[in-house]
Amino acid sequence: VSGKYFSDVARLYEGNWRTMRISAKDHFKSTGIYARILGHILRGARKDKRFHYFSYEKSLAQYHVAKIRELVARNPVFSSLKNLKSTAEGTAKYSWGDGVNFYIIPHGMLSFKRGIHDDFIVVDDPFQDPANKLDPKVVTRINLIMKTQILDMVNRGEELHVVGTPQTNSDFFFDAEFRKQFSLMVSDAEVNSVEHVALWPEWMPWDELMRRKAIRGEKIYNQEYRCRPSYAEDAFFKAEQLLRCVIIVTGK
Repeated sequence: VSGKYFSDVARLYEGNWRTMRISAKDHFKSTGIYARILGHILRGARKDKRFHYFSYEKSLAQYHVAKIRELVARNPVFSSLKNLKSTAEGTAKYSWGDGVNFYIIPHGMLSFKRGIHDDFIVVDDPFQDPANKLDPKVVTRINLIMKTQILDMVNRGEELHVVGTPQTNSDFFFDAEFRKQFSLMVSDAEVNSVEHVALWPEWMPWDELMRRKAIRGEKIYNQEYRCRPSYAEDAFFKAEQLLRCVIIVTGK
């Protein structure tokens, strides 16, 4: 499935070394990262290359590595690529047989070992699922890790890509100075709510978005598909909630 949105994401990655995407669910968020990594492997390299994949928990990062392995396994373009790691190890290691190895290494945001310095760093959903709200202290800690650890990991002139869904307005996603370090793309699933224009109609047309909204409810839909912080969505009452509590008094 292609389309303008798909092409815009591809151009963002191809033309920028540091990117940050706030994106709707099921809109080429993690898969776009997979494609960027696989593109590097396909082109080959002159020296060993390591892709460090960070998520909120290491188990989630391992899940993403497993998805990349699946894509490699079923794509005939990679039929000559040698798999040098068993699936049970939670990491990936490949080679074209030319003495150069490609490593994909998973990490948890709160548990990784300091001192990593390399050419390709990914941060995918650092605040975990927006439906499972974090303690504000944990949000503050992750913000600090991003600013004092992650930014300094990537070697000069190499790649750092961040994707995710914000939880609070205090997340690093909304830090104006932090944003300046990246080429930013914010992708609300609804381009025009009045004219019913979807961001990626070739994949998720307007009717499908509205179906998902009806199933999930407005708050969860706004968090997952409209890039609105989950804490912000819970911070006020909707009109229909208030109307159910209003007592209309006539006369005395």
